[in-house]
Amino acid sequence: MTFASKEVLSGVSTPPRAALGEVRTGLLRLHNKTDDFFSAVIQRHLPRMACAPGCASCCGRMPSVFPVEAWIIAELMREEPEALDHVVEALLPHRNAQEVKPCVMLSAQGRCRIYDARPIICRSHGAPIRVPGRTIQGFDVCPLNFSEPGQRALVAPEDILDVERLNEILAVVDNLFRQGYPGGEILPVRMPLAHGVLHFLDEDL
Repeated sequence: MTFASKEVLSGVSTPPRAALGEVRTGLLRLHNKTDDFFSAVIQRHLPRMACAPGCASCCGRMPSVFPVEAWIIAELMREEPEALDHVVEALLPHRNAQEVKPCVMLSAQGRCRIYDARPIICRSHGAPIRVPGRTIQGFDVCPLNFSEPGQRALVAPEDILDVERLNEILAVVDNLFRQGYPGGEILPVRMPLAHGVLHFLDEDL
């Protein structure tokens, strides 16, 4: 699938901090487009895809995210006070960790604590993705999906997510965020999830 930046960024202008509301709208629109793509692939290939509530095989480690993604998680968690306490409790011990296995947001029940606010990498994992430079069938996919002999041949071009394009759009949204957020220009390119979310929640802690 090809993502068109104009569909995601329409109405998103430039700085200053007042533009953060527009950045939020643009990022949530990108979340929705990614979810819609994934849902469509699931519907077309339901018997061949194992993705379902309770499957956490893709949560093997804590991801790193663009600062804007850590920020939106913090923003959405502020709107869910009951969930916020549990999220902060899970994040704090790993504040300075670069890598944690499994992801700190995975609960003991195998569910994501921030599922509705999860970053793009988590929303797209499991679907067939385009791998630049790969010549063998041109895509990669979770080994639990299309796992039977011959099933990979059933993957059509419209089932393959162009992750490179998706990240390009995400980088544009992140750049707009940096222009509007105080101190945004000195934020790292990517942030470990625990450090990033806690960074934007610090004023509340």
